[in-house]
Amino acid sequence: MKKKLDEVKWLWAEYLYEILWSYHTIVHSTTKETPFRMVYGANTMISKEINTLLWIRVSFEDSINNEHLSSEADLLDEIINTTHVQEIASKQRIAQRST
Repeated sequence: MKKKLDEVKWLWAEYLYEILWSYHTIVHSTTKETPFRMVYGANTMISKEINTLLWIRVSFEDSINNEHLSSEADLLDEIINTTHVQEIASKQRIAQRST
């Protein structure tokens, strides 16, 4: 992200959505999850075209979507618990470094 920001320093407003999308869809070292997945309980979808984000899926089928949401919901508690454990471990490591 820093490289992208350096390249577009004066055009930051035009690239804000891309930069925020990048931030919210990359795995963070503290939580080992993407912020997007932690909020919505699902992974993001990015088109195969270079630099083009897929905001709306063209071939949307409600029944298939509901099946996927149901299976993701089952994993959500596990993801939240794992993230919480990783957060505690991270805080403990930071506390040990400062002592």
